[in-house]
Amino acid sequence: MSRSSEAPGNEDRLNALATAKSQTNSPPRILVVDDDRLTRKLYTKVLIASGYKVDTAEDGEAGWKLLHAVSYDPDRYNLMVTDNNMPKVSGVELVEKLRSACITLPVIMASATPPISTEGLRLAAILLKPFPTDELVQTVQEVLHYQMPNKSTPNLKGFARRLLACEAVSGKLAAKDFPAFRVCEKLRGPFGKLMGIGSFRSLLSRALELAGAEIPRLRALQIKADGSLEGLSGLAAKLDSRVVAEGEVALVSQLLGLLLTFIGAALTLRLLNEIWPKLSDLNF
Repeated sequence: MSRSSEAPGNEDRLNALATAKSQTNSPPRILVVDDDRLTRKLYTKVLIASGYKVDTAEDGEAGWKLLHAVSYDPDRYNLMVTDNNMPKVSGVELVEKLRSACITLPVIMASATPPISTEGLRLAAILLKPFPTDELVQTVQEVLHYQMPNKSTPNLKGFARRLLACEAVSGKLAAKDFPAFRVCEKLRGPFGKLMGIGSFRSLLSRALELAGAEIPRLRALQIKADGSLEGLSGLAAKLDSRVVAEGEVALVSQLLGLLLTFIGAALTLRLLNEIWPKLSDLNF
């Protein structure tokens, strides 16, 4: 798949990885932008303890001035972690300034008020405040070192099976409405509102590519322009029901893994809780 069709922030992550590898004698440097002094202090402490260098800015305006001052050295920072709701210049406005200036710095937005739409921002990840500090460190590691979660683990596949089982017993399914179709459809709306339908389509395309490596016949499925999935009924007519069931598990588990990577565990759990409020044990 070409980079232009990959999930948001993927190209920035690869750029960050190349930069990090080229600076073998220097730890990655992170810019933390937040108007809360205690938050800046906490992030700085845990990130330094994890081996990173950290600079801070007290709001979006100060962050932009700092980045603009060092724009002649694009390798100075490997990553920015920013709040959204800040005085003078918000997190969204700060990222828009970066992209308008063709600065491809990877950005993690850590905020209690994430943007309604992230179209054009190319965020590497979103963390929903409050979140544990170990989640911050894990997300930073994933972005800087492109550490995708192991989407074939029993825990994630087991959770995918629970989602599929929940949809299978939730009501009579139409001919095209296989459990995996229903799961993808229910995720498409909320995720589309958060990150844009184009971003969801990219994530689903990537999930289908990864699942197809495990079960090649899944490559026959297609994703329409609106991000909806089609072709499951035709595929089921050609395959054994057991293979179809395992294919659904592979696809849903890959999609869940990508959601965890690109918007973080906190926001993924929030979406799942909203979509499947009666499903117990939301544990990956």
